[in-house]
Order: sequence, then C-alpha cells, then structure tokens
Amino acid sequence: MPSAMDGYRNQVARVSQIENVVVSLNGITHCLLALVALEQGDRMAPKISLNMDGLARAFPILRWLPQYEVAWFRADVIAGLTLWGILVPEGIAYAALAGAPVQAGLYTLLGSLVVYAILGTTRQADSAPTSGSSIMMATVVSPFLVTSAGELAELLVLLVLVVGIIFLLSGLVRLGYVVSFISHSVMTGFVFGLAIYIAVSQVSKLFGLPRGHGDILYQLRHLIGQQGAANWVTFAIGTGALALLYVFDVRAPRAPATLMIMAAGILAVSVLRLAGEHEVQVVGVIRPGFPAVSPPKVNLDDVLDLLPGACAIALFILSEALGVGFSLSSKYGYDIDPNQELVAIGVSNVAAACLGGIVSGCSVSSTAVNDRAGAKSQVSSLAAATMVLITLVALMPLFHNLPHAVLSAIVIHAVARMMRVTELKRFYRFHPGEFAQALVALLGVITVGILPGLGIAVVLSLLRFIWGASYLSLSRLGPVPGKEHSYEAIGRSSDWGSIPGLEILRLDGPLFFANAFASAMRCAFCFLTAPRRTPFCSTFTPISELICPPPIRFWAWLPRRKKPTPRSCLPSYRIRCGRCSGVPDC
Repeated sequence: MPSAMDGYRNQVARVSQIENVVVSLNGITHCLLALVALEQGDRMAPKISLNMDGLARAFPILRWLPQYEVAWFRADVIAGLTLWGILVPEGIAYAALAGAPVQAGLYTLLGSLVVYAILGTTRQADSAPTSGSSIMMATVVSPFLVTSAGELAELLVLLVLVVGIIFLLSGLVRLGYVVSFISHSVMTGFVFGLAIYIAVSQVSKLFGLPRGHGDILYQLRHLIGQQGAANWVTFAIGTGALALLYVFDVRAPRAPATLMIMAAGILAVSVLRLAGEHEVQVVGVIRPGFPAVSPPKVNLDDVLDLLPGACAIALFILSEALGVGFSLSSKYGYDIDPNQELVAIGVSNVAAACLGGIVSGCSVSSTAVNDRAGAKSQVSSLAAATMVLITLVALMPLFHNLPHAVLSAIVIHAVARMMRVTELKRFYRFHPGEFAQALVALLGVITVGILPGLGIAVVLSLLRFIWGASYLSLSRLGPVPGKEHSYEAIGRSSDWGSIPGLEILRLDGPLFFANAFASAMRCAFCFLTAPRRTPFCSTFTPISELICPPPIRFWAWLPRRKKPTPRSCLPSYRIRCGRCSGVPDC
C-alpha cells in the first residue's frame, strides 16, 4: 500500500510537470509572435508591452481610460459641474489672498485640472489653489521690495515655477517617502494654527479695513485700533454671506453654495449701488479671455531668495496631497504612486506658472466636494476645466461687482474645516504627548508666524523621530497560560508572570549603534531589579559585540567586587554569553 507521503510526492511531481508545460507554451507563443512581427518588418515587437507599461506609469490616464465605463460619464459630468461651482469662487478668493490678480486663480485651474487628470493617480482628487499655499505665497514674497503690481505678479509666478520644479525633481528622484517623517500630530497643530492665521487676516476685509501685516497678535491689535473706520455695510454683507454658507452646509450640503452666494453678492451690489453710495470694495475690472502662454522671467538672485519659502510651500502641499490620496485610495480600493503624485503636482504648477497662475495642490475641500458629488474618475476634473474655460472667455465681466467681503467669507468658511478640534481632543484623551507636540506647533504659528512655525513643526517631527529611534521600550515576557510556546509582555494581564528561575527580555524595536548602549544599560538594570536571582536569557546576544570589544561583556557595567574579571563577577548569577550558545562561565 502506498503511503500518504508517496501520494503527496506524486501530486507535487504532476504539478511541476504541468508548470513546465505552461512555461514552454508561453515561450513558444512569444517566439511565434516575434517571428510574425519580423515577417511584417517590426523588429521592436517584443518591447511593445514594456514600452506601454512605461507609458502607463508616466501617464496614468492610459491605465484607467481604456477601462472607463460609459455609465460613469453622467456622474462625472455632474460632479464636474459641482466642482466648477466651488472652484471658481475659491480660485478668485485664493488669488486675492496670495496678492495676485483675481483671474490668476482661474488661470491656475485651467492648467492644473487638465495636467493632474493626465498625470495624477488619485481618481477623485483634483489639483487646485488652496488657502494654505496662497497665504504662504503672500508671506514668502512680503519681504521683497516691489514698486508695482506687475512686479509682484511676476515674482509670484516665479515662485510658482520654483515650487513646480521642486516637486518635479522630488518625484523623479523618488522622494515620496519624505512625508512619512512628518508627525501627524505636529502637522495637525501647524495646519490649525495656519487656519487661525488666515481667518484673522481676512476678518479685516469683513469690516472694509486694510489688512495688517505681521503675526496674529499684531493683526488683532491693528484690527481693534481701526474699528472707528469700519464700513458697517461691508460688514453686513460679509457676515451675512458667512452665515448663509453655514446654513447651506446644514440644509443643502450638496448645493454649490459658494457660487450662489457669490452671485447674490454681485446682484446686491449692482441693484442697490453699494459700491458707489456706501463705498463697498469690489473686485473691479477683470481682463477676460484665454491667458497668454509664456515662460516666466527667471532671475537667479530672485530664485535663490525664493527657494527656502518654496521648499516650505512644497512640504505643506506634499503632506496635504498625500494625505488626501491615501485616504481616497483606501476608501475605494486602488493604489496610488506617491512619486507620480509629486510629478503630477510639479507639472501642474509649471503649467500654472506658464499661464500666470498661483500655486496649486490637492485641495482637501474641493476634493471632498468632488467625492460627495459622485465622481468616478478624472473626467470630472476635465469637465470642470471645460467650464472654467467658458468662464474665462464669456463670464468674466459678470464678476466686476463682486464684493471683497464675500471673498473673505468664502476663505474663512473654507479654512474653518482645517481647524480639527476633534482631532486635538483625541490626542488629548489618548496621546497627551502627541497633544503637546500639536499645541507647540500651533502656538509657534500664532506667535512667530507661518514660516518659522513650519520650521518648528519640522524640528519637532525630527526630534520625535530621533527620540523614538534612540529609546527602545523593553518588555519582560512570560508564558501565556493554556498556549504552548506562546509568550506575552508581563503587565498587560495579571493571569501570568515570569517563569521561576528565568528572565526573558524583548527589545520592541530595531537595534543599532545609537540605541545599543542605552538598551544594554536598561537590560542590566532590569536584571539587577529582578524580584529574585534568576538566570538571564537575552534575545539580543550580539549586543555586547556591538558596544564593546571582546572579551568584555555588557555585565561589565554591573556592580563588581574587588579585582573584577569576567570569571569572578557576580558569581551567584549565570549570564548568557554573547559568543556561546549555552550559559557557560566565560
């Protein structure tokens, strides 16, 4: 009678034969295809599939467009129209926030939406101006001495180009992992502080007052000191628009609230003649038509001066974009390429610079609107870009009487979502250390400004990483009752303890030169403070060879008697040797 092992071996042999036949047939098929291609004169046929894979990696639209379903088109068009309804007012508002001409926000949308639809890997995301990047642009160029609005516009466009090149180079050298070194709690605190900074800077426009410069405290003092010159008609328009935005959030969250309120503000100013009779500040004349495509004027000295601020803007956009991408990819079950995302954002910003736009990134608010509207693919971004083009060509004169107070209300409403109070409460409840880090980053932005605050956030993240790598937690292990060869850290449950006569320690992390000495000292301390004299079983026997030359061992730091030697130290303890497998007397 054949044994079970013989039957198993026969099955394995048959499977191996089948695999060999399949591999042979696959090779014969490739040879036949190559021969047919050679007869037709195409000697590069074996490389076609490889080239197509490379093109699909460089242009992700070639990957999802052949699989596009016709049933998705209606949902994508509706989502694109909804996206257009929020991007146009936000683009105009963020351009004014950055100090650029208001049409620059629409120029940015025209380039970034199309480019990201071709190169981006997050299907529901879009590339558009954001409030954080816009206020950081204004902060970066504020120290420069400019004599006219034209010089300021050229400087902003050059900043956009530098940011785009930074993203492009980072994607090409595959630096998408850099965002992993930024602590989530620190970035949450920085974004919270940035949202407060933006909101305070826009409150002055609600009163019809010029914006103050400097940190948040100085702007608040400036606002209080100028209350005697406030325009209360402007204040009524701004606060009314802000209140209506929150009413729409509750009653009709899917409605294009920003577009409707912007239209209502234009209608009120035009019908009641508020600009002339009550001195309500409006946008004014906007140049319609397609933007002129031209490369920005590059001055090497200006590039070097803008480079630190451009790196700060790129770091902020990177953390925001990859956070949006990973969230949507996990929600819908597809993969994204962080390095390709960097390339897509970089090319989007280069295109925006050539069109005279501002910095763009994966906007959290507009991406959430696009997702809630039912977008299935990047076709929604292409539909929104088509509507932006129609707006630029035919609808720009309608924005002449748009009040600045309404734009400020739109910005304040948008940045309010960046104030994640619930996230800070979670840190305070479950991770007090994380809450402290977030609070330091938040207070840094409030007290010293945006760019120094970002520097504080980055330094905090690096210090947290260094501390976590250099200080490893040490666990005492004990057997789990009822489970053979199973051990768990002592202290999580009172049902078991250590093995009588044995101590087992485990390092909860990787061991390298920066934490070897401290880990050895902690192990020795645990051994000395053990409840009874027991043999010491170490799970990291090479530790002694990492931190001291042979024959000295890590027990050399333990209390010794007179004339200590490895043979005479601690005679009542038996310690596992770093070179031997047993428990000998070295």
